[in-house]
Amino acid sequence: MAKPRSFAAVRYRNFRLLWIGLLVSHAGTWMASVGIGWTIYALTRSPLYLGLNTLVFALPVIGLPLFGGVIADRADRLRLLKVGQAGMMLGALAMAVLAHAGRLGIWTLIALNFLEGVFLAFENPSRHALIPDLVEPPALMSAVALAGASYPSAAFVGPALAGIILGAVGTERIHVLFYLNALSFLVVFLMLLAMRDVPAPQRQATSGVLQSLAEGLRYVWMTPVSRTLILLAWVASVFSRSYTTLMPVFAVDVLDVGARGLGFLLAAPGAGTITGSLLLAVAGEVAHKGRYYVAASLLFCAALAAFALSRLFLLSLPVLFIAGAFASTSSATALTMLQQNTPPQLRGRVLSLMTLTFIGLPSLGGMVVASAATVVGSPTAILAGAVIVATAMFAVGVPILWRTPPQAPQQA
Repeated sequence: MAKPRSFAAVRYRNFRLLWIGLLVSHAGTWMASVGIGWTIYALTRSPLYLGLNTLVFALPVIGLPLFGGVIADRADRLRLLKVGQAGMMLGALAMAVLAHAGRLGIWTLIALNFLEGVFLAFENPSRHALIPDLVEPPALMSAVALAGASYPSAAFVGPALAGIILGAVGTERIHVLFYLNALSFLVVFLMLLAMRDVPAPQRQATSGVLQSLAEGLRYVWMTPVSRTLILLAWVASVFSRSYTTLMPVFAVDVLDVGARGLGFLLAAPGAGTITGSLLLAVAGEVAHKGRYYVAASLLFCAALAAFALSRLFLLSLPVLFIAGAFASTSSATALTMLQQNTPPQLRGRVLSLMTLTFIGLPSLGGMVVASAATVVGSPTAILAGAVIVATAMFAVGVPILWRTPPQAPQQA
């Protein structure tokens, strides 16, 4: 029963094109992230600049997605998606060319990452809003699940490929990763061009942009379950989900495994994320989602704390795998609860708020964690983040979400 629901969306050609493109593009993004992190640390030898880079990337991703969600409801979503992918492709190509020429300085690299954040802030809400137009209602949950799994799946493949490539060509040719990232955006763009008969969005001109935003925010604030889920997602995004920012420090200074080891350190939680998503799909519908979310979140914190305390590479990899598995199941459960608690006419704005939470705030959290690392060290900074999130889960999540009554899946 769960299997057909999980993979029904692949039967639809337009969604299949988008999904394949996302898998390729996200793999390229993860390869580039390895190159970016290594380049920044090689240029500065400071974890603070790693955090600064994620903060600069976060600024547009935090400030613009809500407006991107409103635009996605009013304009041609497929066209917006094409523009966003083309813009990110050109930015990735510029980074590759400059790195190849030996002219990629720290501030140029950070500026290009800021530009990518601007495009992503508008592309991501458009992509999520487009998915219901690519499949029929009975396959919508399958489409959302598969689209959500594309990024963590690439988080396993991309960093591992980056580690293998760098091991083969050397870090002096790190621009190869940036060229591959630009090529991956081109693949998505071609997939979007190949789509046919995508329905045009319905016009919505009943209220202004700010009024539409206020309506969505008001609903979240007045709904205890939604408010709690988003609050806890904010805390986790700032204090724990940004631990990958410090991976170059762990690879060089803590575990002494170099560039190839960095790729595998980033790949381990990606592999865990894939496993967690598949296990959740096999399990099917979870009745007590609130309890499942709290338990998975606390187990993620425990695994993250174990990684912070580890000084052995071969121990760190399985612990990161476990952290990735519980991170993915908690995130998927939170998104499902939000969908089931949100009226259809408000889902776009509420989910755009979660886009901000899952993409923008971890980047802001990267600066918080990196700043803490400069004072107390990277392992202690990650350990403190895990403790903070676990405390918030006990203080806020248990009283509200643990007592949430069982939820039945909504009919399409």
